[in-house]
This record gives sequence, C-alpha cells and structure tokens, in this order.
Amino acid sequence: MTRSQKAFRNVLFSTGTYAVQLILSLIVRVFFVRYIGREYLGLNSVYASILSVISIADLGLDTVFVYLLYKPLKTKDYSVINGILNLYKVIYRYITVVIVVVGIIIIPFIPSIIGKQVSLPGTYTIYFLYIMNAAVGYLNAYKRALFIADQNGYIVSGITSGFIVLVDILQIIQISIIPSSVIYMIIQVAGTFFTNVLISYLVKKRYRQVFESNKVKLSENEKSILIHNGIGGISNKIGSIIVVSSDNVLLSIFTNLVTVGMYSNYTVLTAACSKVMQTISTAITPSLGQMGVEHDSSKNKEIFLELSFIIYSFSTFIFVGFFCFITPFVTVWVGKINVFPVFLTWLISINLWMNLIRTPSWMFADSFGLQWIQRWKSVVEAIANLGFSLVFLKIFNLGIEGIILGTILSTILVVLWYEPLTVFKHIIPELTLKKYINFNLPFIWIVVVSSLLFFIGNLIVSHYNSIFVNLINSCITFFITCAIYFVFFRKNKYYKKMINRIFMLFGK
Repeated sequence: MTRSQKAFRNVLFSTGTYAVQLILSLIVRVFFVRYIGREYLGLNSVYASILSVISIADLGLDTVFVYLLYKPLKTKDYSVINGILNLYKVIYRYITVVIVVVGIIIIPFIPSIIGKQVSLPGTYTIYFLYIMNAAVGYLNAYKRALFIADQNGYIVSGITSGFIVLVDILQIIQISIIPSSVIYMIIQVAGTFFTNVLISYLVKKRYRQVFESNKVKLSENEKSILIHNGIGGISNKIGSIIVVSSDNVLLSIFTNLVTVGMYSNYTVLTAACSKVMQTISTAITPSLGQMGVEHDSSKNKEIFLELSFIIYSFSTFIFVGFFCFITPFVTVWVGKINVFPVFLTWLISINLWMNLIRTPSWMFADSFGLQWIQRWKSVVEAIANLGFSLVFLKIFNLGIEGIILGTILSTILVVLWYEPLTVFKHIIPELTLKKYINFNLPFIWIVVVSSLLFFIGNLIVSHYNSIFVNLINSCITFFITCAIYFVFFRKNKYYKKMINRIFMLFGK
C-alpha cells in the first residue's frame, strides 16, 4: 500500500472507532451524573488532571522514539529497531516507577486540592486506582510505538477503542446496579490492562523478525537526537500539561467540585473534538515522517499548505458547530442546570479553535524531530498561561472565564506564531510567517463574522427561552457561515484539491 492509502486507512478506521467510543462515553457520563453525582464527576476530573501532570515523567519521549523508528523501518534494519525498542522499554519502566512514587507523595496534598469534598467515601481509593491505571498504560507503550511508526496505528486504535467500548458498556451496567465510583475505576483499570496485553501479543506476532534479531545499541547520532529531542519533549509536555490540566485544579482550589463537574461536561466535548483532529493527525504523521527522510523541501511546502488549508477548514466548522449547538446539546444531555452563559461558551469555543489550528505545525515538528528546537516555547507558554489565569482569578475574580482568557492570551502571544515559524526556518525556508498569516486570514474573518452573527441572533431570540428557537438561530448561523466559506474559497486551488481528495477517497 502507498503512504496515502495507509494514511487514509488509519484515518478512516481511527475516526470511525472513536465516534462509537465517544457516543458511549457520553451515555456513561449521563448515568454517572444521575446515579453517582456531580461531586464525584468533579473529583474524577481533578484526579485525571493530577495524573496528567504526573505523567510529565515520560518526558514526551513517545514521539521521539517514533521519530527514531522511521528510518530503520524504511530500510528494514530489524536489529536497530529492536535496539531502539529495548531502550524505550527500559526507560518507560523507570518512568512507571516515578509516576507511582510521585503519585503517592502527592497524597498528603489531596485535602488542599479538593477541599471539604475529601470526606466523600472512597476518595483515596479512587486516587490509588487512577495511579494504577496510569502505570499500567505505560508498561507496553514501546510496542504501541512500533505499530504507529509503521503506519499501522489503525490496529492500536481498533483495539483501544474496542476495549473502551466494552468498558463503557460494563460501566453503564455497573452504575445502574451498583452506583460506586470505586468499582467504576476498577473496571477502567482492567480495561487498560487487557488492552495492553492484546496489543503486546499482536506486536510480537506481526514483527517476529524484530524481536528475534540481536539488539543493536543506538549510534552517537541517534543518542544525540534522543537526548536533545527528549529535553525538547519534556518542555513541550510541561506546557501542554499546565495549560490543559491546571484548569480543573485551579477551579477546584478557587471554586468547588460542582463547578469543576459542570466545566468538565464542556471539556469532555472539546476534548472529543480535539481527539478527532488528533486521531486524524496521528494517522498521517508517520507518513510525513517517512516523507521527511526524502528531504524534498518543495514537496514539504506543498503538503504543509494543503494540510493547513484542510485543518483550518475543519477547525473553523468545528468552532461554528460547537459554539452554535453546544448549549442545546448540554441542555438535553445533562440538563439546563449545567449550561454556561453564551460568552463563556464562546471563549471555550475560541480556545478550542486555537488548539485545533496548531495541528499542522506540531505534526511537522513531530515528524521532522523539532522537539529540541521548540524546547523553550512550551515553558514560556506554561508560565504565561498560569500567570494570566491567576491574575484573572485573583484580581478580577473572573472564575472559569479568567482561566480560559489566560489560555487564549498565552496561545496568541507565545505559540500561534512561534510554532509555524520554526517549521518554516528548519523545514520549509520558502515560507514566511507573513505569507502564512495571509494564507489563513480568510478563516479568521469567517470566525469573527460567524461569532457576530450568532451573538446578534441570540440577542433577538433570548427572550423566548426556548431550545427550538435557539436551534433555529444556530442553524441559520451555521448555514450562513457555510455560504461565506464557499464564497471565500470556491476558486482557491487548495479548496479544489481538498474536494478532489474527498471524492477520490470515496471512489467517485
């Protein structure tokens, strides 16, 4: 199969399985809120954020090892592959120990993080289960990397999604019969364990030649790449974790678990949108990595611009769809009591859009091993995000709005310009930041116009206080945005390429 065919297979399979997984996870959330309660929902969200922070121990090495595997996979150098995987395994076993130890050290600080809700039954047991779930997930990470680097990520996605679906079904049954958050997490840990067992078995069976070969130590060049990109990886990890995972912790400290639970209803949906984009990009990244071995700058430029146009298009429609339809969806899903005001919803939607449009740059950064080059970016981003958020929380008392504004400001001031700039400097010197901004400027105008349209429509229909009327306003805004998009891009060559690719993928 060609790189494009493998990439499409990975995208199709990954997004399809994730769609099923997402629907079931939303259903599980309804049962969880109804039978176990919003306080436990907030507690789980805080624990998930804490474990995300602890997972900084993996140094972001997963993408570095995948990058190292591209060349030996292309040349079928099984001994080198085995050597890389063996080092990967050893390092991640140490990482697992670090995660468990740090997780235990944090236990005395749990009351300070979650406040009076520490008296909830099973609080510490649930935390231990979260630590165990994270540790189990790291044990066979090196075997998953081999599938992904060889453009067989659809196997990992299929197995992972299959077990998640099974876990979701078991959790729905369990919550209905025995509404226990502890048993809920036990099922989660069991699902993670058996997922790793099956992936491990299939990797050894499919790549028998790799595991039967002698292990070759990494060359000095490969060690240099590992060390430098590992350092870059940890800084990227710090930035992403503090930006994403600190929100729930800050909210828990400055508000309460009910507010965290309400916010998590929105973040689970923004995470779903991001996960869809991540699933697509993860499926394509190995293809870019193997393309990078060829060192064709003009081809890299064309692929980057085409990829940027596609991702900006999808990101813009995701923004408009999320902003317009999230309120009626949350109302039907978990009740009107859990709905946020329109302005806060817009901030969450803008933050989502900004995260999505970063995708082309970090895809190329991961594929071409630029983690070391971007090592300071995420540290500055993390400091800026935390600083802005605390200012808005402590001085302006803005609550959730302050946290989102802090994230948006740090994204604009630090990463939206720097990430593409490093790609241009080190991979595509033919492109400049000014050219790239002009290339994407129409998407910014579409986001601004669609936002104004919805706000104006919402002011007109707000006194009706009806889901049906709000849906009409949402549909009108969405269809007008589609018309504006078509007017802007109907003659654009990348728009025509995107449409042609869509028709080709579906055999028309």
